[in-house]
Amino acid sequence: MKRSSTSESTNSSLTSPPAQVVPKSESHTESFDEIDRLLMDMNKGNNNIFHENDDLNEIEDMLFGTLPIDDWLTIENIRSIFVSNFQNNQPQSNNNNNNNDVTDPDSALVVWSHWASKIGLQLINFFGQIDEFEKLDVDDRFILIKFNMFSLFPIFKCYLYKTADEYYLSEKNKCEQRHCRPLQSCSSKERIHENFQNIMLSLFPMTEQDPVLFSLVMLILIFTQGLAMNENQPPLKDELAVHRAQNHYIKLLWNYLINKKGETYTYKYFNELLLIIFRMQIVSKESRDYFRQQMLASNAMDKMAPLMQTFLNIS
Repeated sequence: MKRSSTSESTNSSLTSPPAQVVPKSESHTESFDEIDRLLMDMNKGNNNIFHENDDLNEIEDMLFGTLPIDDWLTIENIRSIFVSNFQNNQPQSNNNNNNNDVTDPDSALVVWSHWASKIGLQLINFFGQIDEFEKLDVDDRFILIKFNMFSLFPIFKCYLYKTADEYYLSEKNKCEQRHCRPLQSCSSKERIHENFQNIMLSLFPMTEQDPVLFSLVMLILIFTQGLAMNENQPPLKDELAVHRAQNHYIKLLWNYLINKKGETYTYKYFNELLLIIFRMQIVSKESRDYFRQQMLASNAMDKMAPLMQTFLNIS
């Protein structure tokens, strides 16, 4: 799949407002009128206002604002799935796990592969509970998981580390404990690691530790054709279904941000997100190629997590 077509498709999807997303000015006027009326009723001492069905419906309309109730229900369902999968079931950071097992670069790769594999399995379980993903052709699901999953790791690591300060501390501890041995031998490693850190720092303010933002951004990316920039990626059997699924979640993210932050912020957010995705593609490809080479050159291939071998296109 050519990268130019992918970039154009992603660019047009993320930078153009979804149809029927931007609210009409009339809805704002009506909402303000309803607020004024309710305030006047409260000043008149109507203590039963919250017990009337009609008034409850009016208040509900104001609370949902510009976001249709169908979108609210879908977003809440996705948020619930994300929280149930990740909030109380987070894998330990790889610098705090299996400390005694890391004795050389090969063993460090083995530990890293099993840690990353646990994250991959949780993400697969999350996507498996999303209707649009489950309805895809089984071969298309496999292709998207195999080629796109590695690019999602920076986003999920933001969720694990919570804040940029916590991430900095973790990186400092890893270097002090010498658990970054797979990335200690050459200057290319240092450049990849620095670029990965920059991606992480860009993602923290974009995700705000909001499960909805994490969920929607990852869903948009898993449905992105050609995200891995891999010439060996086979074509999808039903590209239109994947494109429709991605557009669905782009629209949900757009509506969610419009309702939460406003139109100006949403335009800015999508522009920044698009730039981060382009950078993430490059960094993920460099990192994936590096780890693939390290694994192929190691003497511990039989100990590497099979799922990570799949993500790195070794098997």
